[in-house]
Amino acid sequence: MSSGLVHEHTFPDNVAKKLSFFNDLSVSPNGKYLAVANVSFFGKKPSLAIYNIETGESKNLLESHPSVRHENYVPVTPAKKMRFFVGLVDLLTGIDGIDFSRDGQYIYYAAMGHSGLFRIPTAVAVDFSKTVEEVAAAVERVADKPLSDGIRTDYQGNVYITDIEHRGVYVVPPEGEGFTLIKDLRIRWADGLSLSGDGMFYLADSDIPNQMLQSKAHIAAYAPYYIYKFKSLSD
Repeated sequence: MSSGLVHEHTFPDNVAKKLSFFNDLSVSPNGKYLAVANVSFFGKKPSLAIYNIETGESKNLLESHPSVRHENYVPVTPAKKMRFFVGLVDLLTGIDGIDFSRDGQYIYYAAMGHSGLFRIPTAVAVDFSKTVEEVAAAVERVADKPLSDGIRTDYQGNVYITDIEHRGVYVVPPEGEGFTLIKDLRIRWADGLSLSGDGMFYLADSDIPNQMLQSKAHIAAYAPYYIYKFKSLSD
């Protein structure tokens, strides 16, 4: 089986603005749209970028909206508080985790340093004729959450959220309060989530405290780094 480039797109300057930092992404179930979390570490203007794969159009949404910004929460893990340069710089992170619901009706997203999980109807997000005000009015706070990195949905409407401070995975069900599904001392930084076709979730443990601004020797000393798997609630 041969491999090769399937699709290529360069975001224009008015979407991928100066000092943008495109991070987590999700493709809609119908394969027509791409949603990207623009963390904007240095630009300080986090946003949600939408790309129409069929037409090649793209747009920046919710730039600096409260739902994509942090709330001044600095993650604290057993390894360290995410503070650098003798306390001069904190890891204050906006929108990071992002995923389409499995039925394609919503885009769920969350800022690492925010206490809430949010969603926006896909129909609104991909309609480039909507005004800034119309898009903002469609945003819904779904639930409270821990400080998080990646998120992923399942086929029953559950939203899985990595809990970076407590070494685990938190779940927000379609109805009812969120709860901790996994808490394991082996997990150093619960990062990205992926749902496979057999109903298993895969969790990447990136151990960011021992990666970020560290020397190659330090990074090597904390190897190996792991991927864990667990069953989804809908399996």
